[in-house]
Amino acid sequence: MAEVASFVESATVQKPRTRAGISVDAADGILLKADISVQAPDHSTQLVPHVSSSVVLTNRLGLDTKVELPDWNAQAGPAGAKVDTTVHFQPSAAFADRLEGRFWRSPGGQTGQLVQLGFHNKVRPTGGVAPLMIRSRATFEASTGPISAIGDAAATDPRLDTRRMGLETELTGILPNLPPSRSAVRVKLERSAGARVATTQSVGYTQNWAVRYFGRFGMNVKMLRDSIDTANELQPSFKLTWSGEF
Repeated sequence: MAEVASFVESATVQKPRTRAGISVDAADGILLKADISVQAPDHSTQLVPHVSSSVVLTNRLGLDTKVELPDWNAQAGPAGAKVDTTVHFQPSAAFADRLEGRFWRSPGGQTGQLVQLGFHNKVRPTGGVAPLMIRSRATFEASTGPISAIGDAAATDPRLDTRRMGLETELTGILPNLPPSRSAVRVKLERSAGARVATTQSVGYTQNWAVRYFGRFGMNVKMLRDSIDTANELQPSFKLTWSGEF
């Protein structure tokens, strides 16, 4: 039997909009939501309806879809809805985490496709020290430009197409750290072609400590090289964080 519930989310400083809607849980792997949000950017009230669904097809395969309809209060603007669909698949291979495919389309006609594969491997088993784990995620994304008038016809401009390939790797347990601390090294490589040609490379080290009565302390050291923003110059950064509960 389906369960129907209503919900209201009040506006906050971090999220200046109010949402109200209903959700339907069919109890057989199907969840539907419909809501409308009220927001006022630039002193202009917007009424934006949303519809979303989540369907569990099998124990390894799922489908999520989000549709954002045009602003009901708009005088003029791009026609059509914003559609975002994601397919999740959990492979049976022990080292693979998730295979994900995503397709989206904007009201202006811009489209994009994204494929991600996550995998991990335990190099060193637990034996008095933290296990050495390698987690990686490979990404390929392609997007087309918005539809525009070309002569007497409407089509996309191939000069606005973009392709992006990326690989992120995280290594935890490199140092024989003792609880309650955690260390990780993250390496990221990303290349873009088409309308936006760029190469981004970064290496970072993060160390977190949990100190009794004092909360959590964190340290992050990062070296970034971005060819599109800074003529391929190296950008070092250092950050300290602290969080606690009172």
